[in-house]
Amino acid sequence: MPKTCFLRINFGNFDKGFDITLRIRGESEPLGDPEDTLVVTNGRLSKCPELLQKYQDWQKKFTGLEANYRGIKFKRISGLNLDQYRQECREAHTDLVLSFREWLKSSQFRNVEDELRTHLQAEDEIEFLIQTDSDELRKMPWDTWEFIRRYRKAAIGITPLGYKRIPQYKVGEKLRILAILGSTKGVLNLTEDRKVLESFSGAEVCFITEPKREELAKLWEEKWDVLFFAGHSSSQPGERDYIDINKYDRLPIIELENTLTEAVEKGLKLAIFNSCDGLGLAKRLENFHIPQVIVWREPVPDMVAHTFLKAFMQEFSQGISLYMSVRRARAKLKETSDGEKMFPGVSFLPVIIQNPLIEPLSWPVDAPLEPITNLPTLQPDEDEKQVPKPQDRKKLFMFGGSAIAAIFLLLIVQICLIKLEEPKKQYDEAEKKLNKAGNLVNRGLSMEAGQKLNDVQRAWKTYRDDQCPFESSITGNKLQLNVRKFSCLTRITEERTKEFNSYVQKQKIPAGGTNYKIAEDRQKQVYDRLVTKSTAYEQKRENAQESWMKFRDVACEFEGKFVKNGDEKSCRIRETVQRSKELENSLK
Repeated sequence: MPKTCFLRINFGNFDKGFDITLRIRGESEPLGDPEDTLVVTNGRLSKCPELLQKYQDWQKKFTGLEANYRGIKFKRISGLNLDQYRQECREAHTDLVLSFREWLKSSQFRNVEDELRTHLQAEDEIEFLIQTDSDELRKMPWDTWEFIRRYRKAAIGITPLGYKRIPQYKVGEKLRILAILGSTKGVLNLTEDRKVLESFSGAEVCFITEPKREELAKLWEEKWDVLFFAGHSSSQPGERDYIDINKYDRLPIIELENTLTEAVEKGLKLAIFNSCDGLGLAKRLENFHIPQVIVWREPVPDMVAHTFLKAFMQEFSQGISLYMSVRRARAKLKETSDGEKMFPGVSFLPVIIQNPLIEPLSWPVDAPLEPITNLPTLQPDEDEKQVPKPQDRKKLFMFGGSAIAAIFLLLIVQICLIKLEEPKKQYDEAEKKLNKAGNLVNRGLSMEAGQKLNDVQRAWKTYRDDQCPFESSITGNKLQLNVRKFSCLTRITEERTKEFNSYVQKQKIPAGGTNYKIAEDRQKQVYDRLVTKSTAYEQKRENAQESWMKFRDVACEFEGKFVKNGDEKSCRIRETVQRSKELENSLK
């Protein structure tokens, strides 16, 4: 289960800045349960009125290119030729992205990134939800944020400030999709949408093409997992949001309120609007509590929409999570098609709108993963259906022996995994307690102290992650190595949690001695003995010692300056005595 981050943007505007709150929810925590939140921290996004103007500059040029694709003569839009106009659009998009990244590098936002890097690993799968009702903020290119680019398993979604818990229903053996192919007026080619959906046998798709209103009764009569719409749609400020279900009927979304609410109550989990200008539609659909909606932020050419849909379905039908499927589909749209070249900026336009109290939809476990490779079945000839010949019996016995060996090996692997399960579980529990304790400490700190604590925790994490591989490497087989590594991680994490709890309770932590020089001499003696004993892991040992010293220095400076009843000298004695015990443990 992925970790979920919420960046709640509470109040403000681009002229004055925004107040923000970061919340990180762990992998095993109940959805929407604030008590089990790993981290809560506050920050601010500085004012940046020019950012909104840069978006509008790019938007104007992008919509001009899209209008030209639909047949509006380009000379009506600009005196430039098409290639020149496209280059201007590309430059405007680059300017927007660079300005957006700079905005997120402001000093007031730095503590948010620090918390993210402290509590998230590069290999974590992360659903990052921008929690806002602002149309302007929802349009920003959040996927281009440096943090998201560096964490390759992180993906962005949007969530409203208010949401409602609804019942969750399991998907059956196949994903049931109701696909509405609306009006094809203009240059729309909806045949491609149909071909894409039909090509995935792991889903049961029902198509209704240019339906009359009464055909939408299917949403009342049957249970659907996904509602798909392709065609014309619009959501302009001050106007009603609508979809063209056929050539003659422009249907306001508000008139589907009861129909879509009924579909959600029956189990509708995802709505995909592969149509133009979907942010307004998504905002309207939030009122009907559809768990997830995928839309486009701006009008897009149907050729681009087809490319994205195909890439998304290829990923999603392989069992990839909804969020990662969207991220990977956007990357394919940008790098393996002409979409980004022809319409600069188009790849960041698909977006997920998420109810954070509902688990994102996943491809059914029992459904076949796509694409299915049709391998021929090899049928023996009649004269080959015989008892093995004598010369083949030895081969058969050898094959049977290999199979038994393989089964035996699998059993050994399973036993090893079982033995590792409890140490890993203990470490996960220790990590959870540490995060809770750290969160309590952070709540009572000033911004300066909070930033300093972030520095301390980064140093502590480096020390822990250097110490445990070294400590576990001085052992026997690989199973023992992994068990000892988790034991080390748990021990160091629990020690840090005790320190945090003492900070919160404002208790003086016993130093374990009164003379720093004696403690330091003792620590050096033990370290020298370890050097003599262990020469095979010199680099790991040196890394662990160096990172511990850095942690001790910044931790004790913090404790002396910001912790009530804290004392830097006492802290140095305590950490040094504790280090001696740790090194002695490595000698055993």
